[in-house]
Amino acid sequence: MDLLLHSKIIESSGEREGASHIILRYLRVIDLVL
Repeated sequence: MDLLLHSKIIESSGEREGASHIILRYLRVIDLVL
């Protein structure tokens, strides 16, 4: 998985409220992939 894509998704989701939960989900996915 490309970290750049995840960073872009996190930045786009950062504009919305409760993005912390979304970020945590992506971080967990990254941990599983790595």
